[in-house]
Amino acid sequence: MAHALVALGSNLGDRAKLLNAALIELARLPHTRLIRRSGWFETPPIGGPDGQGAFLNGAALLWTALAPRQLLAELRRTEEQLGRVRGERWGARVIDLDLLLFDQLVIEHRDCSPGLRPGVDTRTTLLQSAARPPGGAGGCNGDDAHDNDLIVPHPRMAFRRFALEPAAAAAPWMVHPTSGWTVQALCEQLTRGENVVAVAAEEASEAAAWVERLRTRFGAGPRIVAWDAYRAPPGGDGAPRPKLILAFSSGEATTLPAFHAGARSRRMPNLPTGPIAWIPSTGVAEQMVEAAAAIQAVWPELASIASPSD
Repeated sequence: MAHALVALGSNLGDRAKLLNAALIELARLPHTRLIRRSGWFETPPIGGPDGQGAFLNGAALLWTALAPRQLLAELRRTEEQLGRVRGERWGARVIDLDLLLFDQLVIEHRDCSPGLRPGVDTRTTLLQSAARPPGGAGGCNGDDAHDNDLIVPHPRMAFRRFALEPAAAAAPWMVHPTSGWTVQALCEQLTRGENVVAVAAEEASEAAAWVERLRTRFGAGPRIVAWDAYRAPPGGDGAPRPKLILAFSSGEATTLPAFHAGARSRRMPNLPTGPIAWIPSTGVAEQMVEAAAAIQAVWPELASIASPSD
């Protein structure tokens, strides 16, 4: 048996009714108990096309004997049952169910399947793994992952306010294994951290270029500086830390490099432990989409100022 943390969201139709229906379905899953749920949190849409309505978001803590891929398949089945039709990335949806955490497992399993974008890295990285059921259905729990991908923890949960606030209400004690922080600590960082975006890259010139791009886009937002130029006074755990650290990968021609800390593309030894938003090496335009969405996920008041899908 394992604890699994699931995020729920909706911004189409009767949002509360749809979310409550999803909770009923989660409670009916085989070999699974719904232990605790959060309330509903209303948030602006982050990323995706303009003109979307606000989301209602929540989280549910499950106790399950299902394997991670089995659970992911059940989440996808429930979405379809409630009317989800997958379309544009980060677009409006009647229901969205994401597997955020599964105990402290770290899984990055990518399967080659039709329709992959050119250059996608289809290597399999399993830092800890769970068996895939024979003939089991696929599913993805990253926003831009593909149908047979399984990534746990969710690659963007550690800096998303709209995911962390409900998650902290449902399971504050669960540990996000790649940062080593609890869900509660990750959520509190978005309040207690310095109002700063620190930008890291493998080359100082690349970090400086991204600082200028992001300052141009978010001129009225948080202070944006290069990580190497960011100076926090010593003091261990009590030292200030930016609310968001963006780490830009470069030099790898893949659209979806490994998200987690064990991957070759993640070795930037000057970075601290804890939550970091990794930006894949996908070209400047796509990297700007990812970086802008990450900033808006921390500072949702910026969602209407600069859309990352422009």
